[in-house]
Amino acid sequence: CKKKINPCGYGIIHLAPLEVMEPENSKQQPPLRLPIDDHQCLVFHHIPAKDQRFRMGARGEHANEEPRHWVGFRHDYWLGETPVTQAHYAALAKMSRVELDSAPSDFKNKPDHPVESVSWDDCQQLLTGLRANWNLPEGLHLRLPTEAEWEYACRAGTDTDYYAGDGAAALSDAGWYDENSGISTHPVRSATKRPNAFGLWDMHGNVWEWCQDDWGVDLFEIGAYRNRGFQKDNAIADETGQANARRVPRGGSWFNSAGDCRSAFRFRDHPGFRSRIRGFRFCLSSGPVENQPASGDAGASGANWAVLNPPERL
Repeated sequence: CKKKINPCGYGIIHLAPLEVMEPENSKQQPPLRLPIDDHQCLVFHHIPAKDQRFRMGARGEHANEEPRHWVGFRHDYWLGETPVTQAHYAALAKMSRVELDSAPSDFKNKPDHPVESVSWDDCQQLLTGLRANWNLPEGLHLRLPTEAEWEYACRAGTDTDYYAGDGAAALSDAGWYDENSGISTHPVRSATKRPNAFGLWDMHGNVWEWCQDDWGVDLFEIGAYRNRGFQKDNAIADETGQANARRVPRGGSWFNSAGDCRSAFRFRDHPGFRSRIRGFRFCLSSGPVENQPASGDAGASGANWAVLNPPERL
């Protein structure tokens, strides 16, 4: 997948060369390249998370990012190299055989830009169709990442505001936000930006990326983790169980300030909300994807991650 051809006839899209720093003590496997059609594929990077931990959240920025706490993982997973593009989405919508607008983006006819104007509900509808119609690798399940998986993959071993460091200059090296975007999305894997140590691009800015989780104002209160059920495999924090509970996008966008694009920044929106600043990237994991919560404490059987006990307030 060094190059791809948009199925709508926009021609060849050349991708920037992939030059990434190998993570320290990395057990990262080679990328997975999954064909979508005869001309393009989705690339997934292995996230070596099993038995690893990281400090989730931030201190002194926003109350809903506190307290900082250690999160540990039970197994590895795979995350899309980039947000799903307009070209990807057109082919995936066709493959899914579900009733979706194959060209929903407000910024039209930009095949190598991230798709936007898709809701969380649209993502779930697409996922349902793809699970039934896409020949995925055996044992891997397609879904959106959880907040913990998204933030761990974004940080890639860093503890700074952005994976490229602190401050607006570091953000400019990694992504598109209100000060450098020109009020528009941009092609993924831009030659003027750089990926993180896991090989992921556009984690900061360009478009917000939907995560699977429900929003809870007390999500970062340690007691809430202990007293709430968690969905199998991806440990979704689901306080209400309601289908219309607000969902979490991460990463900021071309429209947002530098502070909104930080690794720890959290936001929420209605699952049916569509916006020209909302997109998504896919996750592959080895666990089940049922919507039944596991009982007991965080880290119960089937959960990918858990707050380490005793939790440390950092």
